[in-house]
Amino acid sequence: MNSQQARELYATHASAVAYVDVERPNGDRNIGSAFHVGDGVFVTARHVLDGNKILEIKITEPVAVGGAEYFRDYCEST
Repeated sequence: MNSQQARELYATHASAVAYVDVERPNGDRNIGSAFHVGDGVFVTARHVLDGNKILEIKITEPVAVGGAEYFRDYCEST
């Protein structure tokens, strides 16, 4: 798979992955991951939620990547 194909797959499926921001009983904060399966339903591991307070669930957002990533081999050889 080339870099362009990987980026297209990421752009298509990134919104299926979310992070879950939780507060533990001692006040510490932690982050777990979840999968958005549709209609506002998220699936995550039990340890992410067990005894914790959910503060936020947010879907992964695409990140802009500079041209150097696309042309990494060329940039490193010059």
